[in-house]
Amino acid sequence: MSDDPCLNPIEANPDIDGIGIRVSLYIQATLTLLIYAISPDNTTFDSWWSTLVTALSLQLAALASWKTITLYHAILVSWLSFPALIMSFSFFGMYYVEGDAPIALLLLTYVHTCIFLAFTIWVWAVVPTFTCPDMVHLVLVGQHVRVNGWIRYIVLFLLGLWALGVAVASVLGFLFFLARQPLIQKLSSRVRDFEAVYVIPPKDPEKVKRTTRNERVLGGAFTAFAFQVFASVMAELMISSHQILADDDNPWGFGQIVAMILLITPVFTVIRVIRDDYMGKQKKPYDQRPLASMWRHIQAWRKGVKIDNETSSSPGDQKSLSTSYELVSNTGHSREPSISSNPSFEETRSLRPTNSSDHGIELSRRSSRRSATLDEPHKIEDNVDKAHSPSSSSADHNPLQ
Repeated sequence: MSDDPCLNPIEANPDIDGIGIRVSLYIQATLTLLIYAISPDNTTFDSWWSTLVTALSLQLAALASWKTITLYHAILVSWLSFPALIMSFSFFGMYYVEGDAPIALLLLTYVHTCIFLAFTIWVWAVVPTFTCPDMVHLVLVGQHVRVNGWIRYIVLFLLGLWALGVAVASVLGFLFFLARQPLIQKLSSRVRDFEAVYVIPPKDPEKVKRTTRNERVLGGAFTAFAFQVFASVMAELMISSHQILADDDNPWGFGQIVAMILLITPVFTVIRVIRDDYMGKQKKPYDQRPLASMWRHIQAWRKGVKIDNETSSSPGDQKSLSTSYELVSNTGHSREPSISSNPSFEETRSLRPTNSSDHGIELSRRSSRRSATLDEPHKIEDNVDKAHSPSSSSADHNPLQ
Protein backbone atom coordinates (compact mmCIF):
# COMPACT_ATOMS: atom_id res chain seq x y z
CA MET A 1 0.00 0.00 0.00
CA SER A 2 1.33 3.39 -1.00
CA ASP A 3 1.09 6.55 1.04
CA ASP A 4 -0.50 8.24 -1.96
CA PRO A 5 -4.21 7.24 -1.97
CA CYS A 6 -4.39 7.85 -5.71
CA LEU A 7 -1.96 4.98 -6.30
CA ASN A 8 -3.84 2.46 -4.19
CA PRO A 9 -6.73 0.27 -5.42
CA ILE A 10 -10.28 1.37 -4.66
CA GLU A 11 -11.69 -0.17 -1.51
CA ALA A 12 -14.71 -2.34 -2.21
CA ASN A 13 -18.17 -1.59 -0.84
CA PRO A 14 -20.20 -4.82 -1.02
CA ASP A 15 -23.48 -3.04 -0.27
CA ILE A 16 -23.08 -1.04 -3.49
CA ASP A 17 -20.93 -2.93 -5.97
CA GLY A 18 -21.35 -6.44 -4.58
CA ILE A 19 -22.24 -9.20 -7.00
CA GLY A 20 -25.51 -9.90 -5.16
CA ILE A 21 -26.72 -6.32 -5.51
CA ARG A 22 -25.93 -6.17 -9.21
CA VAL A 23 -27.37 -9.56 -10.11
CA SER A 24 -30.53 -8.80 -8.16
CA LEU A 25 -31.07 -5.49 -9.94
CA TYR A 26 -30.41 -6.93 -13.39
CA ILE A 27 -32.70 -9.94 -12.95
CA GLN A 28 -35.48 -7.98 -11.25
CA ALA A 29 -35.60 -5.37 -13.99
CA THR A 30 -35.54 -8.00 -16.75
CA LEU A 31 -38.27 -10.13 -15.19
CA THR A 32 -40.46 -7.11 -14.48
CA LEU A 33 -40.26 -5.99 -18.11
CA LEU A 34 -40.96 -9.57 -19.22
CA ILE A 35 -44.09 -9.71 -17.05
CA TYR A 36 -45.15 -6.32 -18.41
CA ALA A 37 -44.77 -7.53 -22.00
CA ILE A 38 -46.46 -10.88 -21.36
CA SER A 39 -49.50 -9.74 -19.38
CA PRO A 40 -49.67 -6.08 -18.29
CA ASP A 41 -52.04 -5.99 -15.35
CA ASN A 42 -51.89 -5.42 -11.62
CA THR A 43 -49.42 -8.27 -11.10
CA THR A 44 -46.76 -6.21 -12.90
CA PHE A 45 -46.60 -3.70 -10.06
CA ASP A 46 -45.66 -6.36 -7.52
CA SER A 47 -42.42 -7.02 -9.39
CA TRP A 48 -41.96 -3.32 -10.14
CA TRP A 49 -42.22 -2.56 -6.43
CA SER A 50 -39.41 -4.96 -5.49
CA THR A 51 -37.16 -3.48 -8.19
CA LEU A 52 -37.95 0.05 -7.03
CA VAL A 53 -37.23 -0.81 -3.40
CA THR A 54 -33.81 -2.23 -4.30
CA ALA A 55 -32.88 0.82 -6.40
CA LEU A 56 -34.11 3.30 -3.80
CA SER A 57 -32.29 1.45 -1.02
CA LEU A 58 -29.09 1.66 -3.02
CA GLN A 59 -29.47 5.41 -3.53
CA LEU A 60 -30.45 6.10 0.08
CA ALA A 61 -27.47 4.07 1.31
CA ALA A 62 -25.19 6.16 -0.89
CA LEU A 63 -26.76 9.39 0.37
CA ALA A 64 -26.38 8.27 3.98
CA SER A 65 -22.64 7.77 3.45
CA TRP A 66 -22.06 10.93 1.44
CA LYS A 67 -19.10 11.93 3.62
CA THR A 68 -17.19 8.71 3.06
CA ILE A 69 -18.43 7.42 -0.30
CA THR A 70 -15.92 7.42 -3.13
CA LEU A 71 -16.52 8.98 -6.53
CA TYR A 72 -16.31 5.55 -8.13
CA HIS A 73 -19.13 4.11 -6.01
CA ALA A 74 -21.26 7.25 -6.33
CA ILE A 75 -21.26 7.09 -10.13
CA LEU A 76 -21.80 3.33 -10.01
CA VAL A 77 -24.95 3.88 -7.93
CA SER A 78 -26.31 6.14 -10.68
CA TRP A 79 -25.76 3.48 -13.34
CA LEU A 80 -27.33 0.72 -11.25
CA SER A 81 -30.46 2.68 -10.29
CA PHE A 82 -31.06 4.27 -13.71
CA PRO A 83 -32.84 1.23 -15.31
CA ALA A 84 -35.42 1.08 -12.51
CA LEU A 85 -36.32 4.71 -13.14
CA ILE A 86 -36.73 4.25 -16.90
CA MET A 87 -38.81 1.14 -16.27
CA SER A 88 -41.26 3.21 -14.22
CA PHE A 89 -41.75 5.63 -17.11
CA SER A 90 -42.35 2.76 -19.54
CA PHE A 91 -45.50 1.76 -17.66
CA PHE A 92 -47.24 4.98 -18.67
CA GLY A 93 -47.71 3.60 -22.19
CA MET A 94 -50.41 1.35 -20.77
CA TYR A 95 -52.37 4.38 -19.54
CA TYR A 96 -51.69 6.81 -22.42
CA VAL A 97 -55.24 6.72 -23.79
CA GLU A 98 -57.22 5.83 -20.70
CA GLY A 99 -55.42 8.40 -18.53
CA ASP A 100 -56.11 6.42 -15.34
CA ALA A 101 -52.61 5.68 -14.09
CA PRO A 102 -52.56 4.51 -10.46
CA ILE A 103 -51.69 7.20 -7.96
CA ALA A 104 -49.00 4.94 -6.47
CA LEU A 105 -47.23 4.72 -9.84
CA LEU A 106 -47.37 8.49 -10.31
CA LEU A 107 -46.23 9.33 -6.78
CA LEU A 108 -43.41 6.78 -6.50
CA THR A 109 -42.10 7.56 -9.98
CA TYR A 110 -42.04 11.26 -9.11
CA VAL A 111 -40.25 10.62 -5.79
CA HIS A 112 -37.73 8.28 -7.42
CA THR A 113 -37.07 10.81 -10.19
CA CYS A 114 -36.43 13.60 -7.68
CA ILE A 115 -34.09 11.45 -5.58
CA PHE A 116 -32.20 10.20 -8.63
CA LEU A 117 -31.76 13.69 -10.10
CA ALA A 118 -30.76 15.23 -6.77
CA PHE A 119 -28.17 12.54 -6.08
CA THR A 120 -26.75 12.38 -9.62
CA ILE A 121 -26.53 16.15 -10.08
CA TRP A 122 -24.80 16.47 -6.71
CA VAL A 123 -22.26 13.78 -7.61
CA TRP A 124 -21.33 15.26 -10.98
CA ALA A 125 -21.35 18.84 -9.67
CA VAL A 126 -18.83 18.13 -6.89
CA VAL A 127 -16.59 15.72 -8.82
CA PRO A 128 -13.43 17.83 -8.22
CA THR A 129 -13.98 17.71 -4.44
CA PHE A 130 -13.71 13.91 -4.23
CA THR A 131 -10.42 12.22 -3.42
CA CYS A 132 -8.41 11.43 -6.55
CA PRO A 133 -11.11 12.30 -9.14
CA ASP A 134 -8.67 11.79 -12.02
CA MET A 135 -8.41 8.05 -11.37
CA VAL A 136 -12.15 7.48 -11.99
CA HIS A 137 -13.25 7.10 -15.59
CA LEU A 138 -16.02 5.86 -17.85
CA VAL A 139 -15.58 3.47 -20.76
CA LEU A 140 -16.97 4.95 -23.98
CA VAL A 141 -16.39 3.17 -27.31
CA GLY A 142 -13.48 1.30 -25.79
CA GLN A 143 -11.80 4.47 -24.53
CA HIS A 144 -11.29 5.58 -20.93
CA VAL A 145 -12.87 9.01 -20.39
CA ARG A 146 -12.08 10.75 -17.11
CA VAL A 147 -15.20 11.92 -15.28
CA ASN A 148 -13.36 15.13 -14.35
CA GLY A 149 -13.03 16.13 -17.99
CA TRP A 150 -15.36 17.23 -20.77
CA ILE A 151 -17.88 14.44 -20.15
CA ARG A 152 -18.78 16.07 -16.84
CA TYR A 153 -20.18 19.19 -18.50
CA ILE A 154 -22.25 17.18 -20.98
CA VAL A 155 -23.74 15.07 -18.19
CA LEU A 156 -24.56 18.15 -16.10
CA PHE A 157 -26.21 19.82 -19.10
CA LEU A 158 -28.42 16.79 -19.79
CA LEU A 159 -29.30 16.38 -16.13
CA GLY A 160 -30.10 20.09 -15.91
CA LEU A 161 -32.54 19.83 -18.82
CA TRP A 162 -34.17 16.83 -17.19
CA ALA A 163 -34.44 18.63 -13.84
CA LEU A 164 -35.93 21.70 -15.54
CA GLY A 165 -38.57 19.53 -17.19
CA VAL A 166 -39.43 17.92 -13.86
CA ALA A 167 -39.67 21.35 -12.19
CA VAL A 168 -42.00 22.72 -14.88
CA ALA A 169 -44.14 19.57 -14.74
CA SER A 170 -44.31 19.88 -10.94
CA VAL A 171 -45.51 23.49 -11.07
CA LEU A 172 -48.10 22.75 -13.76
CA GLY A 173 -49.26 19.66 -11.92
CA PHE A 174 -49.72 21.66 -8.72
CA LEU A 175 -51.67 24.35 -10.57
CA PHE A 176 -53.89 21.76 -12.22
CA PHE A 177 -54.51 20.20 -8.82
CA LEU A 178 -55.61 23.59 -7.49
CA ALA A 179 -57.71 24.13 -10.60
CA ARG A 180 -59.89 21.20 -9.64
CA GLN A 181 -60.60 22.47 -6.15
CA PRO A 182 -64.09 23.97 -5.74
CA LEU A 183 -62.80 26.84 -3.57
CA ILE A 184 -60.69 28.32 -6.36
CA GLN A 185 -63.21 28.85 -9.13
CA LYS A 186 -61.59 31.83 -10.81
CA LEU A 187 -58.13 30.29 -10.90
CA SER A 188 -59.70 27.00 -11.90
CA SER A 189 -61.23 28.52 -15.01
CA ARG A 190 -58.00 30.17 -16.15
CA VAL A 191 -55.76 27.20 -15.48
CA ARG A 192 -58.12 24.76 -17.16
CA ASP A 193 -58.26 27.02 -20.18
CA PHE A 194 -54.44 27.11 -20.31
CA GLU A 195 -54.34 23.32 -19.92
CA ALA A 196 -56.85 22.76 -22.71
CA VAL A 197 -55.35 25.24 -25.19
CA TYR A 198 -51.59 25.07 -24.67
CA VAL A 199 -50.62 22.00 -22.64
CA ILE A 200 -52.73 18.96 -23.47
CA PRO A 201 -53.07 18.40 -27.23
CA PRO A 202 -56.26 16.90 -28.61
CA LYS A 203 -56.17 13.17 -29.22
CA ASP A 204 -56.64 12.29 -32.86
CA PRO A 205 -59.18 9.42 -33.03
CA GLU A 206 -57.56 8.06 -36.20
CA LYS A 207 -54.14 7.97 -34.52
CA VAL A 208 -55.58 6.31 -31.42
CA LYS A 209 -57.11 3.61 -33.62
CA ARG A 210 -53.80 2.99 -35.35
CA THR A 211 -51.87 2.68 -32.07
CA THR A 212 -53.19 -0.15 -29.95
CA ARG A 213 -52.56 -0.76 -26.28
CA ASN A 214 -50.33 -3.73 -27.09
CA GLU A 215 -48.12 -1.59 -29.32
CA ARG A 216 -47.69 1.05 -26.62
CA VAL A 217 -46.89 -1.58 -23.98
CA LEU A 218 -44.33 -3.35 -26.17
CA GLY A 219 -42.79 -0.04 -27.22
CA GLY A 220 -42.30 0.99 -23.60
CA ALA A 221 -40.96 -2.44 -22.62
CA PHE A 222 -38.42 -2.63 -25.44
CA THR A 223 -37.29 0.97 -24.83
CA ALA A 224 -36.80 0.35 -21.12
CA PHE A 225 -34.94 -2.89 -21.87
CA ALA A 226 -32.58 -1.05 -24.23
CA PHE A 227 -31.78 1.50 -21.50
CA GLN A 228 -31.31 -1.34 -19.02
CA VAL A 229 -28.81 -3.10 -21.26
CA PHE A 230 -26.94 0.17 -21.83
CA ALA A 231 -26.73 1.02 -18.12
CA SER A 232 -25.76 -2.54 -17.17
CA VAL A 233 -22.97 -2.64 -19.75
CA MET A 234 -21.67 0.76 -18.62
CA ALA A 235 -21.70 -0.36 -14.97
CA GLU A 236 -19.89 -3.63 -15.67
CA LEU A 237 -17.31 -1.91 -17.89
CA MET A 238 -16.70 0.62 -15.15
CA ILE A 239 -16.18 -2.14 -12.58
CA SER A 240 -13.87 -4.19 -14.78
CA SER A 241 -11.75 -1.20 -15.82
CA HIS A 242 -10.94 -0.10 -12.26
CA GLN A 243 -8.58 -1.75 -9.84
CA ILE A 244 -10.61 -2.98 -6.87
CA LEU A 245 -9.21 -4.58 -3.73
CA ALA A 246 -9.43 -8.37 -4.02
CA ASP A 247 -11.07 -10.67 -1.45
CA ASP A 248 -13.24 -7.82 -0.14
CA ASP A 249 -15.26 -7.27 -3.28
CA ASN A 250 -17.98 -9.90 -2.92
CA PRO A 251 -18.59 -10.87 0.73
CA TRP A 252 -22.21 -11.92 1.14
CA GLY A 253 -23.45 -9.55 3.82
CA PHE A 254 -26.93 -8.48 4.86
CA GLY A 255 -27.44 -6.07 1.96
CA GLN A 256 -26.68 -8.60 -0.75
CA ILE A 257 -28.76 -11.35 0.87
CA VAL A 258 -31.80 -9.06 1.15
CA ALA A 259 -31.40 -8.02 -2.48
CA MET A 260 -31.41 -11.65 -3.59
CA ILE A 261 -34.47 -12.42 -1.45
CA LEU A 262 -36.36 -9.68 -3.27
CA LEU A 263 -35.94 -11.77 -6.43
CA ILE A 264 -38.59 -14.17 -5.15
CA THR A 265 -41.48 -11.87 -6.09
CA PRO A 266 -40.73 -11.42 -9.82
CA VAL A 267 -39.69 -15.08 -10.26
CA PHE A 268 -42.93 -16.45 -8.85
CA THR A 269 -44.94 -13.80 -10.69
CA VAL A 270 -43.45 -14.87 -14.03
CA ILE A 271 -44.26 -18.51 -13.31
CA ARG A 272 -47.83 -17.70 -12.28
CA VAL A 273 -48.48 -15.41 -15.27
CA ILE A 274 -47.21 -17.97 -17.79
CA ARG A 275 -49.18 -20.75 -16.11
CA ASP A 276 -52.48 -18.85 -15.86
CA ASP A 277 -52.49 -16.63 -18.95
CA TYR A 278 -50.69 -18.80 -21.49
CA MET A 279 -50.97 -22.43 -20.39
CA GLY A 280 -54.27 -22.39 -18.50
CA LYS A 281 -57.67 -23.32 -19.85
CA GLN A 282 -58.95 -19.74 -19.68
CA LYS A 283 -56.40 -17.81 -21.68
CA LYS A 284 -56.61 -14.05 -21.86
CA PRO A 285 -57.54 -12.48 -25.22
CA TYR A 286 -54.81 -11.14 -27.45
CA ASP A 287 -55.53 -7.53 -26.48
CA GLN A 288 -54.33 -8.37 -22.95
CA ARG A 289 -51.24 -10.33 -24.04
CA PRO A 290 -48.91 -7.98 -25.97
CA LEU A 291 -46.11 -10.47 -26.53
CA ALA A 292 -48.50 -13.14 -27.83
CA SER A 293 -50.16 -10.55 -30.04
CA MET A 294 -46.80 -9.56 -31.52
CA TRP A 295 -45.95 -13.20 -32.26
CA ARG A 296 -49.39 -13.61 -33.85
CA HIS A 297 -48.75 -10.62 -36.11
CA ILE A 298 -45.31 -11.97 -37.05
CA GLN A 299 -46.80 -15.31 -38.05
CA ALA A 300 -49.55 -13.59 -40.03
CA TRP A 301 -46.96 -11.42 -41.79
CA ARG A 302 -44.93 -14.47 -42.76
CA LYS A 303 -48.06 -16.09 -44.18
CA GLY A 304 -49.08 -12.92 -46.01
CA VAL A 305 -52.24 -12.44 -43.94
CA LYS A 306 -53.17 -8.99 -42.66
CA ILE A 307 -54.64 -8.62 -39.17
CA ASP A 308 -56.70 -5.56 -38.34
CA ASN A 309 -55.40 -3.71 -35.30
CA GLU A 310 -58.89 -2.88 -34.15
CA THR A 311 -59.58 -6.55 -33.47
CA SER A 312 -56.87 -6.55 -30.84
CA SER A 313 -57.43 -3.12 -29.36
CA SER A 314 -58.55 -2.81 -25.79
CA PRO A 315 -61.95 -1.46 -24.75
CA GLY A 316 -60.20 1.45 -23.13
CA ASP A 317 -58.99 2.65 -26.53
CA GLN A 318 -62.53 2.89 -27.86
CA LYS A 319 -63.91 4.37 -24.66
CA SER A 320 -61.30 7.10 -24.62
CA LEU A 321 -62.45 8.45 -27.98
CA SER A 322 -65.54 9.93 -26.36
CA THR A 323 -63.61 11.46 -23.45
CA SER A 324 -60.67 13.03 -25.28
CA TYR A 325 -59.85 16.70 -25.30
CA GLU A 326 -61.17 17.25 -28.79
CA LEU A 327 -64.13 19.29 -27.46
CA VAL A 328 -61.88 22.19 -26.54
CA SER A 329 -59.68 22.22 -29.63
CA ASN A 330 -60.00 24.51 -32.63
CA THR A 331 -57.12 22.98 -34.55
CA GLY A 332 -59.42 21.50 -37.15
CA HIS A 333 -58.34 17.92 -36.50
CA SER A 334 -61.05 17.04 -34.01
CA ARG A 335 -64.46 15.77 -34.92
CA GLU A 336 -67.80 17.19 -33.90
CA PRO A 337 -69.24 14.87 -31.23
CA SER A 338 -72.73 13.55 -31.68
CA ILE A 339 -75.09 14.47 -28.83
CA SER A 340 -77.26 11.42 -29.34
CA SER A 341 -74.36 8.96 -29.49
CA ASN A 342 -72.34 10.56 -26.70
CA PRO A 343 -74.41 10.83 -23.50
CA SER A 344 -71.51 12.40 -21.61
CA PHE A 345 -71.31 15.42 -23.95
CA GLU A 346 -72.42 17.98 -21.38
CA GLU A 347 -70.30 16.39 -18.67
CA THR A 348 -67.20 16.25 -20.88
CA ARG A 349 -67.57 19.85 -22.00
CA SER A 350 -68.02 21.03 -18.43
CA LEU A 351 -64.72 19.44 -17.45
CA ARG A 352 -62.83 21.97 -19.57
CA PRO A 353 -64.41 25.40 -19.19
CA THR A 354 -62.68 28.03 -21.27
CA ASN A 355 -62.63 31.79 -21.30
CA SER A 356 -60.54 32.32 -24.42
CA SER A 357 -62.19 34.14 -27.27
CA ASP A 358 -61.43 31.55 -29.93
CA HIS A 359 -62.73 28.62 -28.00
CA GLY A 360 -65.65 30.64 -26.66
CA ILE A 361 -66.72 31.43 -30.21
CA GLU A 362 -66.32 27.79 -31.21
CA LEU A 363 -68.47 26.54 -28.33
CA SER A 364 -71.03 29.29 -28.99
CA ARG A 365 -71.35 28.18 -32.61
CA ARG A 366 -71.81 24.60 -31.55
CA SER A 367 -74.40 25.62 -28.97
CA SER A 368 -76.23 27.71 -31.58
CA ARG A 369 -76.29 24.83 -34.04
CA ARG A 370 -77.58 22.51 -31.36
CA SER A 371 -80.24 25.00 -30.27
CA ALA A 372 -81.34 25.51 -33.85
CA THR A 373 -81.61 21.77 -34.33
CA LEU A 374 -83.60 21.30 -31.15
CA ASP A 375 -85.90 24.30 -31.79
CA GLU A 376 -86.68 23.43 -35.41
CA PRO A 377 -89.53 20.96 -34.60
CA HIS A 378 -91.18 23.55 -32.34
CA LYS A 379 -91.09 26.15 -35.11
CA ILE A 380 -92.78 23.74 -37.50
CA GLU A 381 -95.50 23.00 -34.95
CA ASP A 382 -96.09 26.73 -34.40
CA ASN A 383 -96.51 27.30 -38.14
CA VAL A 384 -98.99 24.43 -38.37
CA ASP A 385 -100.99 25.79 -35.42
CA LYS A 386 -101.13 29.24 -36.98
CA ALA A 387 -102.32 27.81 -40.27
CA HIS A 388 -105.23 26.00 -38.60
CA SER A 389 -106.11 28.66 -36.03
CA PRO A 390 -109.66 30.26 -36.23
CA SER A 391 -108.25 33.74 -36.68
CA SER A 392 -106.26 32.78 -39.72
CA SER A 393 -109.11 30.80 -41.28
CA SER A 394 -111.64 33.59 -40.69
CA ALA A 395 -109.30 36.09 -42.20
CA ASP A 396 -108.96 33.97 -45.31
CA HIS A 397 -112.78 33.71 -45.74
CA ASN A 398 -113.66 37.30 -44.79
CA PRO A 399 -116.06 38.60 -47.46
CA LEU A 400 -114.90 42.15 -46.91
CA GLN A 401 -111.51 41.24 -48.28
